[in-house]
Amino acid sequence: MSAPRLLLTLFALLVPATARSQPFEGREPQQPQKRISRQGTEVFRWLLDRAGLKPLTEQEQYDVVRRRQYSDTVVILMGSWNHQVAGGQNANRWMTAAVENGGAVLVTSDQGTAVSPGGGLPQFVISGTRLVTPRPAFGPWLVMNENEIEQYAVPLDPPARGGPEWELFGGARPLRRVVNELPSYLTGLQGTALPPLAGFPPNARFQSNRNLLAPPDVAFAAGVARRHPFSERDFRFLAVADPAVFHNAQLIVHDENNEPTDNLEFADRVVRFLSEENGQKQRTKCLLIVNGNVVGNYDELNQLLRPPMPPLPKIDWEKVQPKLVDLGNHLLDKVQENDIPNQLMVQKNPDAPGSWYRTLLGVLLTLAAIWAAWNLRRRLGGAREPTDLAGAPPGGRPAPPPDGAAGVFGRRGKELTTRDNLLEPARAAGRDFFDAVGRPPEPGPRLPKVVISDVVRKPDTLRQALRDIWAVAYGRPAAVTAMRWAILEPQLGRALAAHRDAKWRFVEADAWPDVSTRSRGEA
Repeated sequence: MSAPRLLLTLFALLVPATARSQPFEGREPQQPQKRISRQGTEVFRWLLDRAGLKPLTEQEQYDVVRRRQYSDTVVILMGSWNHQVAGGQNANRWMTAAVENGGAVLVTSDQGTAVSPGGGLPQFVISGTRLVTPRPAFGPWLVMNENEIEQYAVPLDPPARGGPEWELFGGARPLRRVVNELPSYLTGLQGTALPPLAGFPPNARFQSNRNLLAPPDVAFAAGVARRHPFSERDFRFLAVADPAVFHNAQLIVHDENNEPTDNLEFADRVVRFLSEENGQKQRTKCLLIVNGNVVGNYDELNQLLRPPMPPLPKIDWEKVQPKLVDLGNHLLDKVQENDIPNQLMVQKNPDAPGSWYRTLLGVLLTLAAIWAAWNLRRRLGGAREPTDLAGAPPGGRPAPPPDGAAGVFGRRGKELTTRDNLLEPARAAGRDFFDAVGRPPEPGPRLPKVVISDVVRKPDTLRQALRDIWAVAYGRPAAVTAMRWAILEPQLGRALAAHRDAKWRFVEADAWPDVSTRSRGEA
């Protein structure tokens, strides 16, 4: 949303709440139901959101404090903030830590307080004493209206080599119409470390004693963009002696000639000054504390400007159901009368080329056939495992191992086949096999070390077969299907035959001291 459109919309939102509302000519337009407060910060937060600054979540506050990642953070202290804590750290410490670590800080208040920003900047004081400017005296532009409490800030002349802080009030278009409302003033600024950027009209006086003029060395705003002398990081700092400058009412206020003031432009320049560094976007996070409260929603104005959703109508389903049934029956009758399914398949002319529906159906069926063939091949491929075990002896399957390792289907064949889980007999067969080949005592879930002879062409296949049999025999119980046992059973017989041919054996303590010279290695 552009700034002019925002001004018009916010003026409509604030008309019933502000004392400067002007009567509309003719018929009064209908006002929206939602309103924003004159002292609120919705417009200023809209500017923060438009600049890409997002509020720090509670967890992000702790992360910034712990990791000292202040270079990506803008800290804004508005109104009264001294006793506020965020992320386990008070607001004053947030200010100094941001200055020390390359962040940006805006301090704006009309309450009496001493401010110590650190970073080589002097300690200064926001006096808390309010100023007014009587009218007339020094030109009509110095005072907003007859109540004397609203006055224009007076920009100071920039030095020959001024930094980006001087563009807040100056630049290509100087801002001479920034309105403040009963402001306080800054005092205690020293030299050029924290230069004043704007002051007050020459006839500004104390509200409590209008006979006394305000001191000439007091300032309305002071700021600087410089490098920290110790951390060597660039930071930005700005102090303004009146938070009302950033309130909704002042950001959209018009002067007595019904022309907008410069407050909205000034607030936008402040946001860009804080979020940028060397003309480029640098900071994306913001901690905003307003009168002792951490504000975590910068999109509230956009939410207020969105039109409200109309309420959903209540539906009497008992009355609607018969109508829906009649509508469905009517549609089905039309489909049958027009022979729509047949026309989708063959069209009106049987000799015409196939319809898009038939083409799509053919493509889907082709893809389904390809997927089924690929899945079948994958299953068949998984059922065949390469083996380097010795071939089966002539005459078919190898002789069964001793102690009844073979014949596993004879123990509880019918019951286990029905459940397709042969774990119990398969485990017994595996243990009988390893008992027969002299397993080490106290077997664990992992296969003990074995030595494979050099005559085995592919020892890794034999070693993997032994691991599979050991996992069934002594590993964690897992289902052994009939297909799985159909693969393991011949491996078991061939492994037994290979052991009888002295092609592998378990490594025992103090045995085979020259294993490295006679074998391929240990598993």
